[in-house]
Amino acid sequence: MKKEYAAFLVSFKLIFRKNNRILILTESATGFLDFPGGRVEKKEITLPIKDLFKREIKEELGKDVKYRILGPAIQ
Repeated sequence: MKKEYAAFLVSFKLIFRKNNRILILTESATGFLDFPGGRVEKKEITLPIKDLFKREIKEELGKDVKYRILGPAIQ
């Protein structure tokens, strides 16, 4: 099923740090490096930002990843 997006696009990137190491993903189609992240879906536009982060973490890294959200760098 195709996702419905809002009339404007809101995207975000997540920075994962552990023991002074940062997670960077490789885009499978292009080979470019990027941080995990995603776009806000139309149905999510009113959700708290932490809920969006949690959804994206689960999508990108799986449900078994343990993490702690320290907060957005920019609000």
